[in-house]
Amino acid sequence: MIAVTSADIYLRSETWRFAFAVRQDGNAVVSDARLDPRFYRVDPDTQLLLERTEKMVTKEVGILDLGLVPSNSPRSVLYTPVASTTWTT
Repeated sequence: MIAVTSADIYLRSETWRFAFAVRQDGNAVVSDARLDPRFYRVDPDTQLLLERTEKMVTKEVGILDLGLVPSNSPRSVLYTPVASTTWTT
């Protein structure tokens, strides 16, 4: 199962300020809170938000359901670590 939430994800066990997604025991939660341009006080862009969320969900499907491994290529949907957003898709 993959759930999508608009709430921020914080992990006490990590030093990161937030997480875009977390997976455990074959399940994942993807947060679109910081994928939304409005979070950064930029004009709303629903299409961009949907594209970013779709990429994060696709990554989780690839890793959890298809057994793919994370990639170190920033051009890959499987790229890890995702440390920030950029304003391109």
